[in-house]
Amino acid sequence: MARVVLHPVEMGSGFTGNVVNNTFSLFPNKPGEYYLYAVFQSAFGREAKGLTIVYPGVDCVLENPVECAEAVGEPITVGTEDISNIHLTYTNVPEVSFEIRDAAHGQLVEPYNTEVYFYDRFFNLIEQASIQGVGAGTNRSLSVDLAGPYYLYVEHEEYGHVLYPDVLCAGDFFSCDFSHAELINLEYGPRITQNIDLSFINGISGRVFAFPESLGIPGVEVDIWNQDGVLMESLLTSDDGSFRTDLDDGSYFVSTNIGSVFTNEIYDDIPCEAGSAINGDCPINSGTLIDVDRFGSGTVPEVINIEMYPIGLIFGDNFESR
Repeated sequence: MARVVLHPVEMGSGFTGNVVNNTFSLFPNKPGEYYLYAVFQSAFGREAKGLTIVYPGVDCVLENPVECAEAVGEPITVGTEDISNIHLTYTNVPEVSFEIRDAAHGQLVEPYNTEVYFYDRFFNLIEQASIQGVGAGTNRSLSVDLAGPYYLYVEHEEYGHVLYPDVLCAGDFFSCDFSHAELINLEYGPRITQNIDLSFINGISGRVFAFPESLGIPGVEVDIWNQDGVLMESLLTSDDGSFRTDLDDGSYFVSTNIGSVFTNEIYDDIPCEAGSAINGDCPINSGTLIDVDRFGSGTVPEVINIEMYPIGLIFGDNFESR
């Protein structure tokens, strides 16, 4: 939304009007020399002090619009006759639309119950938006008043608190590790699209795929065990063979349970030819423990791949010629 102002060149009161359907009308009751400028409001209704359009169409980024008008404007002489065909062409305020994705799998994440924030480089909160909806009609955009570098910070119900590009934060924005953050540079002009890759709060994420084609296997039961061999969770892989589970900090074993086509495995690459770990055919502690530590040195979530071999496949990698 824009507000148009006639400001007198000499001392005196000005006149204001709103832009409606891209047109405006002003009714000054005093002849004289005036500067004409337009100021804009952000998506949250605050005046966008960083961008002023001054007649005859000059972009100005001084915070005080009167200073802009005096610096770059051309006065308009207002008399008793109507003045028409005044055109002000403006550049859009910086605006970003978001593609929120799962960092492990690249899949779009519904941004319900998501808070998006822009902070300037001095850690001042500039804009924020609450995204509560789901589906194609959900508003996934946010505008800021002034072009420049910004920190992008996201709070998601399932994915926790993330500072762009991938810094997981223990609490609010000020708890983040800024040494690994990147500023996003926003400019006046068309809306840009920014990918936000979020990591699940805590747990193990991965993919089960077939050897040798590397195609994901859907519907594979993935069993999660704690370090004492107690079953914690069982879940099925999705259409592309991926899985994800939310876990407390700790160390875990992972195994598979599938039908008669593939040999089940215990991570990492331990075949269970007798059957499956969950049926008691193989000791789960023969596998490799996966450490889950949300704020440790590892990735969050821990990402693993499980490659499964068809039953009866014979393979090797050590050949000598005679």
